[in-house]
Amino acid sequence: MLLQLNAFLLRQGLSPIRAISTASLPDTSFALWTNSRLEPLGVADSDLLDAAVPGDVIVALVRRPIAPPAWQQFIQAALALPDFGRASSALGAILFCATGDTTPAGEPIRWLGWCFGFGSRVMRRRATDPRFGLLVALNALAPVPPPLPAAGDSSPPSSRAPRLSDLQYRTTAPYFQQTGHRAARDIPVEGFRIDRASDLVSAVGGRTTDPLLPKVLGGRSVRFRAGVECVADLVELSQELRSRSTTDGYKQAFGWVDNITPVDDEPLIERLRQQLVADLLTQPVPSTVDALLPDDLIDVGDDRSIQYVLYPRERQSSACRTTLTVAMLSELATARCDPAQPPLSSTANCGFSMKPASVSAPPPSLSAYARS
Repeated sequence: MLLQLNAFLLRQGLSPIRAISTASLPDTSFALWTNSRLEPLGVADSDLLDAAVPGDVIVALVRRPIAPPAWQQFIQAALALPDFGRASSALGAILFCATGDTTPAGEPIRWLGWCFGFGSRVMRRRATDPRFGLLVALNALAPVPPPLPAAGDSSPPSSRAPRLSDLQYRTTAPYFQQTGHRAARDIPVEGFRIDRASDLVSAVGGRTTDPLLPKVLGGRSVRFRAGVECVADLVELSQELRSRSTTDGYKQAFGWVDNITPVDDEPLIERLRQQLVADLLTQPVPSTVDALLPDDLIDVGDDRSIQYVLYPRERQSSACRTTLTVAMLSELATARCDPAQPPLSSTANCGFSMKPASVSAPPPSLSAYARS
């Protein structure tokens, strides 16, 4: 059966049960697929999944009651049609396949989830790898290297330039924006309005010469059409996609997508912050330093964007909306840092706090971006 497939890769150490949002857990049931049948699992059995081996499959079935939309309720009442609008359920399914290698030197076990219907709506966003689908798509879209020239052939071999039909990215300067372009047909990368040095690529898509992924769109997940007959086919595809996401064949044609990448590892974020403070304290500030204070990284809604940037012991009444340059940040960091403390000991010595509008509680921690 030819299906539209959508696959996410969970972060290392996360089990399928922990990948489901807390609000959706009451509407989700779990089962182990074994011997061609389902054996129910409870939420309390999540520790058993730590002993999973490649090929194990966990099934999550979602059934969420939903009320009929307002227009159906209106037609039902206005036209006296009691059977026109009835409450129904939003259905979804996620098949989690364990991938990896059981050898001591092999890859650790990670779960790859195939989402159907409402399934992708119940997964926690931070539970998934943000670049899994992007790397799979880039490796599929990368041009095939031309064959080596034959003996006596003076003409250099020609290679097809990388071409895309979809490109989504986040513009980081001067204002943070989410941008997407879709072309009617595959075009060269130069046809998209993107700054390769500073824009964060979040998704790409297009037609490929890959028989497995003839047309692919990859970002946080990878989406493509393929023929599947049984669960074993998804298990095989899971291992193949996991392998493709760890290769770097895309770098020759699309290496610039690594100029700026998201970082979610807390120890690495702390090292990046310490290095940024050290660079800001260097005089003159290196030209490679770029400090951004975007107002859309706090996931609390569009009506709660950052209004003030407050420095230690600064009052809100004295705050302003001045656009901060790197030179200004360097001066402020130099003036605010405690000279008695080493500059790399703690970023709290010269930290900056951002106050979201209409938010009394401290904002959640911000994601970091690494720039080569």
